[in-house]
Amino acid sequence: MNELFRHLEGRHPEGCLTLYFPRGPGFDPSYYDGLLKDAEREIGEERGLAREMVAVRDFIERVRPPGLPLAIFSCGPAGIFDARRLPDDVERRSVLGERFDLNPLAEQLDRHPPGVVAVVEKDEVRLYGVVLADVQPIEEIAGEAVVRDVRPDKQSGWPRQQVHKNLKHAVDVLLKVSAARRGLDAIYLAGPEEPRQAFRQLLPKPAQDRVRAEFGVTPNVGPAELADLIRKSASPR
Repeated sequence: MNELFRHLEGRHPEGCLTLYFPRGPGFDPSYYDGLLKDAEREIGEERGLAREMVAVRDFIERVRPPGLPLAIFSCGPAGIFDARRLPDDVERRSVLGERFDLNPLAEQLDRHPPGVVAVVEKDEVRLYGVVLADVQPIEEIAGEAVVRDVRPDKQSGWPRQQVHKNLKHAVDVLLKVSAARRGLDAIYLAGPEEPRQAFRQLLPKPAQDRVRAEFGVTPNVGPAELADLIRKSASPR
């Protein structure tokens, strides 16, 4: 199991609830209400179910999930509540026991390993953390002002030394982020080809080996598009 989900391992004698919800029609209260009622019927009068369902229903009401496949892990006595949007669809599943059912989650983590996405330009690099279907900004590394006594490159207009310095700084930050946040092992690169390739060449060999995919996209690509590109890159061809 990925380091980011170690807190879900272990035994919980008080009972813990696992729910997997398949893709739905956007946020539809009746859809989620039906899924929860099906779960209650399947599990029956097990000790602790009512307690965990309160937390789940509160989450659905507050967050209003947009119909993506969803995994929910809840154990009130242990102080655990973890809900994750999933990149791939799942079969509906409801389990109440002493351990969370992590098998479907582990399968998706194998196909879509969490990591860091670098969107590379000559003057800045944006970093995102990607965990399953969630892509969140981590840090933006702005390029420093152009050094006046360096002659601009005829093709790019940017001084080569300054571009190299900007990208090297971004590489250093990416390596620190992925080392500090255990579990973000994969690396994904995005952006125009020239700065993206220059960035990859600056990565140490072990980090280059962790690059799972590259995407030739415009620099203004957003988190939702990145999430879709990463999901599709892991799909069977």
